Amino acid sequence: MRNKEPSGVGGWLLLFCFSQVLFLPLRAFQGILQIWERIGPHPFPVIRQMAIVIAIIILVMTAYGMIVGILIWKGDKRGRDLARRYLILRIVVVVTVFASITGWGYNNLGESGAKRMALAITPVSVLEIGICLMWLGYFVFSKRVRNTYCGEIES
Repeated sequence: MRNKEPSGVGGWLLLFCFSQVLFLPLRAFQGILQIWERIGPHPFPVIRQMAIVIAIIILVMTAYGMIVGILIWKGDKRGRDLARRYLILRIVVVVTVFASITGWGYNNLGESGAKRMALAITPVSVLEIGICLMWLGYFVFSKRVRNTYCGEIES
């Protein structure tokens, strides 16, 4: 029976909301600080411009994630679709940033510099994609999500 199945914002769904609204902004702020600490006063203005673009991407994705988290928390019926789109967009952004940075490294730093750069950002990128895929699986297969955000099937 549907009455005994979980529904409403609770359990893992509540954790997702908390992570988007409370923890994601802190993580984004920490990530931006790390970017600026790593580049320091660099002779290449292109690197500073890349850092600015990456910081803007982080801020936009953080704001989007917070909006999605708040809408899910409020029980918006579009919550499931919003979360799935957000998670797919996050994966696309991570892959795009990784490819852009690695491509820039090959063009400007040579093969050894690009390999070092790619090795430095690979663990973070893989972790981000893995987390997104786990949450995406949750939003696709969870009974709680289905009961909370999918309308009743009409006869």
